Amino acid sequence: PAGAAGAPSGRGGPPAGVATPSGGRPVQTADIAAGVYAGSGFPNPQALAPVEVDEPIITLDGKVLPQVLLVNTFLGINPDARKAWHRAMGVPVVHMLSYRQGTRAEYLRDTVGVSSFNLPFSLTNAEYIGLQDPVVVSANEGGELVPMPEQMDLLAGKAVNLARLQSTPNADKRLALFFWNHPPGEKNQGASNLNVPRSLEHLVQRLRAEGYRIDATTEQDIIATVATLLRPAYRPGTLGELMKTPHWDFLPLARYERWLQGLPAEVRQRIADFWGAPEKSPWVVRHQGQQGFVIPRMKLGQLVVLPQPMRSETAAGHHDEKKLFHDTLPVGA
Repeated sequence: PAGAAGAPSGRGGPPAGVATPSGGRPVQTADIAAGVYAGSGFPNPQALAPVEVDEPIITLDGKVLPQVLLVNTFLGINPDARKAWHRAMGVPVVHMLSYRQGTRAEYLRDTVGVSSFNLPFSLTNAEYIGLQDPVVVSANEGGELVPMPEQMDLLAGKAVNLARLQSTPNADKRLALFFWNHPPGEKNQGASNLNVPRSLEHLVQRLRAEGYRIDATTEQDIIATVATLLRPAYRPGTLGELMKTPHWDFLPLARYERWLQGLPAEVRQRIADFWGAPEKSPWVVRHQGQQGFVIPRMKLGQLVVLPQPMRSETAAGHHDEKKLFHDTLPVGA
């Protein structure tokens, strides 16, 4: 209609004055290097303007008082401004979610938790803004969102631990790092072909510089040690060789079973159907008079590095990469 402005079909056009490829042609790398898109936020977001946090409830004399912020609100409006505000605060922000599509009982049976339909509204914006580690705290009981006690306990514990970490000297902090090893293989050490050992070496150097009590290591040391950690998953009968090295830890079976009993019955049944009895695992041995799991790990002072386990007890005899690393069904199902 006459006087209407904007792009057709509801598609937003570029801001006025922003350079864009002519004729709808693909973006050219040379154009990026030449600064054609300078100021447009492409290909990277624009720099955020400094923000001063001066909220009466959470600041005093210009100082932010809370050590942790819990957010339970819709995040779809002006995410860039929210991002700048949270960054200026400089404290951890935990994202609280509600299970709106069902009751607590249905939530406990749900293998997803957050539906794909809700991802853009509940997780994508939150991660962009800088919120971390979302916690589902309530469920829909007859049209009313009712807190779930065990989830509220989880939230409170997480908040207290985050606050405690801020007052703990780096030298006293203990860290654990899981790395993703894919493509699979006893000799491979790469997260989708990235150089994991070199990245770990650089990370260790940075952490040591910031006061963490972590042993120095090199890329080659990491390569040799991680190969030792991975070998039992690919070579049956070599677990004993790993146990002759310092690169393993022990989880008593009784302790694991106590933890297992704290899970919902439906979850315990799915675990039993998938993995079988825990004492039958090839990773269970008898050590110092008790049964338990051997946990491959590389210990560097206050840092422990572990390979993320496959979705199978071992890779021996299995050659379907998708089922070992991506599928939710048992290998061979």
